[in-house]
Amino acid sequence: KVLGKLRDRIEQAALQLPPGYSLEIGGEASERDEAVSRLMANVSLLGVAMAAGLVIALASFRLASLIGLVAGMSVGLGLGSLWLLGYPFGFMAIIGTMGLIGVAINDSIVVVSRLSQEAAIRRGDRHATVEAIIDVTRHLLATTFTTIAGFLPLILAGGGFWPPLAVAIGGGVAGATLMSVTLVPTIYHRWIAGRWDVAAAA
Repeated sequence: KVLGKLRDRIEQAALQLPPGYSLEIGGEASERDEAVSRLMANVSLLGVAMAAGLVIALASFRLASLIGLVAGMSVGLGLGSLWLLGYPFGFMAIIGTMGLIGVAINDSIVVVSRLSQEAAIRRGDRHATVEAIIDVTRHLLATTFTTIAGFLPLILAGGGFWPPLAVAIGGGVAGATLMSVTLVPTIYHRWIAGRWDVAAAA
């Protein structure tokens, strides 16, 4: 925040530097920007590896795409949590968001694996789908509550450094769990169930 105010004052002052001179921000801000750049340089490679791993593990592009959808939406939930609680989006928030993607994918994999185990669900049996989601929801909620509880000390007494990371993960995990038990079975039932056995037979 202080750096933002300083930049605003510099812009308002409209400094005229001599030819050959430039003004740059160094120190912690510069190191943070370099760290973020190095981090983002590997995101695409990690994303491809993650997608390939999901496709191989689930043996289905549809299921992998469904899990990828939840992972992408969880990022928005994490950023929304930061905005609601008034925390800035910085390096720690980026780290938290990346960690959040992994947790969101894990929740979705648990739900998709459970749905794919029963032939009745694969054929589109709505009652069997509901029963399976009720069964798996208890485990997901327990995991979500313990995760959020583990980050509460960082949110309440983490100073100005740790709360963005904890809020991004905690808020995103809560939303990702809700999506896993509502959005995932809905899309599975609508677009994947009934086609699974046909594709396997082909």
